[in-house]
Amino acid sequence: MKKSWKAVCPLAAVIFLAASGSYPEVKDTGPDPKPDARGARLEQSLAGNGPVRHKVESSQAVLAYLRHPGRATLKAALETCLSSRKNIPNDLFNDFLIAFCHHEQGDSAGEERTLSRYPIELKNTYWYVFYENRSELADALYFLPAVLCKRLRESGSARRFLPPGSKCPSFGGPMTREEYRSGNRTVERLVCPRCDGMLRLYDETFTGDILFRVKNRNPMLPVLRQVAHDLSDKFGSDGAGGVSKLLSVFDVKEGQVIADIGSGIGYLTFRLADRVGPKGKVYAEDIDDNALKVIRYCVKKGGIGNIEPVLGSPTDIKIPPDTLDMAVMSRVYRDILLYLDDTPEARESFLDSFFAGIHKALKKDGVLVFSEGMDPALGLSSGQMFQALGKRHFRLIADRSNYRGLILLFGKAEAQGL
Repeated sequence: MKKSWKAVCPLAAVIFLAASGSYPEVKDTGPDPKPDARGARLEQSLAGNGPVRHKVESSQAVLAYLRHPGRATLKAALETCLSSRKNIPNDLFNDFLIAFCHHEQGDSAGEERTLSRYPIELKNTYWYVFYENRSELADALYFLPAVLCKRLRESGSARRFLPPGSKCPSFGGPMTREEYRSGNRTVERLVCPRCDGMLRLYDETFTGDILFRVKNRNPMLPVLRQVAHDLSDKFGSDGAGGVSKLLSVFDVKEGQVIADIGSGIGYLTFRLADRVGPKGKVYAEDIDDNALKVIRYCVKKGGIGNIEPVLGSPTDIKIPPDTLDMAVMSRVYRDILLYLDDTPEARESFLDSFFAGIHKALKKDGVLVFSEGMDPALGLSSGQMFQALGKRHFRLIADRSNYRGLILLFGKAEAQGL
């Protein structure tokens, strides 16, 4: 497992004073016109990690309202979220917070307008997080800034977004760099004392497993992390059109049986289900039952019949043999590598078992689709993945990688090997 966090710092939250009186009017004219999203986000990131900072400001303003409900704190929360929208337009997480503020004001039209651009499963996800699990929301928002900082520090773009001398995107404090051995490689890790300290306190009751998101004390924190980081980035940059193109690159066809390995709360799952249609099926596999609860909720509420959530284990996806036309691993493998034991033997043993389960679940002509950001330091390049999966009885049948990252299609190798 990864090394324990090295510092514990006091926890702090933004507190607004509550006041009485009628609800004040806060002007919301709807989403801003869509800018050049990729260039704008890159510029903001390089200029101080703007997207994370604005998400933190919005989330902490809503946290202040949850802890001190009142007209003044609600007004401050909505004003903060609307201000953030100017800097992070079309951001799923910030829009969820805006919709929540509208709902709390009794403005159902504003809530619906804010969510109107999103598909039904994301609207259901919003309801699940903010109302079905409202009692867990304040604690999750409290720790969210530390999780967002950690997620950014561990991303493949960390060296670009966080050059030497960078400050914490959530709280502005100093960050340092350290090197550690991972297998046969030397890997650089960014350390943020304040956020790491918060996460250490959060994990005091963590009983442990391969990945961070297993057995968390607050079930909404890993869900909020996916909404705030993973889904905001994916939906904001790609939109529905980008996902459709991606699935075309994957060669997803109607009627197929597909597993979304490491599905999380279902960003790709629902789009895969749309593509395979009622005659097909999608297994939403994850080791975190909190994430699968979101999918189950959205499936039930939406009356969706071709998605089956599957609670796997770190080394067993628990899908029957010879079942799958395709297994999709999208932005999952990097997380696995980051949280594996550092010893080469343990790492190789884990990966052997993990990929053996996928190999067994695929049909004879089944395909493993591997989609991930490039990071040669972690073994994430076309050549390195060819070698890693080649020795685990997969053969490369297509390399459709582009400037955004790796897209590799593997078939099952013959019994005698490659």
